[in-house]
Amino acid sequence: MKKLLLFAVALFVSAASFAQESNLDASGNIQKGPYETNAFKDNWFVDFGGGIQWTTTNFKISNGVGWAGNINVGKWFTPEYGARIGARFGTSPWEANKNTPVLDINGFQFWKADVLWNWSSFFKGYSDSRKFDFIPFVGFGMVMAYSSDTDNFLKGNKEFGFEAGVLLNYALGRNFALNLELSSQLNKEKAFALNPNHNTGRVPFIGFPTVTFGGVYKFERADWTRKSST
Repeated sequence: MKKLLLFAVALFVSAASFAQESNLDASGNIQKGPYETNAFKDNWFVDFGGGIQWTTTNFKISNGVGWAGNINVGKWFTPEYGARIGARFGTSPWEANKNTPVLDINGFQFWKADVLWNWSSFFKGYSDSRKFDFIPFVGFGMVMAYSSDTDNFLKGNKEFGFEAGVLLNYALGRNFALNLELSSQLNKEKAFALNPNHNTGRVPFIGFPTVTFGGVYKFERADWTRKSST
């Protein structure tokens, strides 16, 4: 599974590397910002994906793979900077210590907000013909865990969580792109405890390294205008 995943990532990035773009001036120099911000209605998007995730405890990957899915709505304020809000859903096998009152299998929802930084536009300048975008992001939100046996949310099992990752987008047209998202979520372990007040005596964090593949639909787009230097 891991080898297949690495192959898919390499294939995706390799295909994107052949994409041509034209954002050079008459002298052959890269045209960069700053850019004017756009109207509120412009450059909104929705992204979605499905894939797999692992569970980490004490920053070590546990055995087993769970499913993961996400959906987000966002907006680009400039070609370099944007934001999105959305949710991640998933399950992961949990290898609990017999002396630790935690669930063996968990499901969760992670409702969050992210800040996006498009490195392709930031370092190489905006290009309407660009096919590949490399977009790191960071975010925070609320994790809500539920029991896989009852499908009910656990009372008191809500914690703030953080995430960081990168989006690899490959444009198929003006309004649609393929989306590979590599990320990891981090929150307190007690969000997944039968007793949310328990203390294991360990580093109290649990993480979810995640890989999803899906798409991005871009609504009404407006081209970007560079700010005048005069």
